[in-house]
Amino acid sequence: NKTTGGLTDEDRLLLGFIYRQANSVFEYGLGESTYIANHVGVPRYVGIDSDVEWVDQTRKQVAPHFRFYYGDVGNIGDWG
Repeated sequence: NKTTGGLTDEDRLLLGFIYRQANSVFEYGLGESTYIANHVGVPRYVGIDSDVEWVDQTRKQVAPHFRFYYGDVGNIGDWG
């Protein structure tokens, strides 16, 4: 998956390189980097996001061992 989260191709390559070497990743805010973590096979992943629908959608598109949590921060805009 390729989203429009603002990463450049150079960013994607660098993040993929870093994530390939990682044993675990924690992110606040799910998005393109989450899909990169999935693509390179991060063995332990935890992410939190403030948009419950986005959490549910992302969960369906990545490896089953990825863990997601909803962080209720009140009303949100387009980017949580």
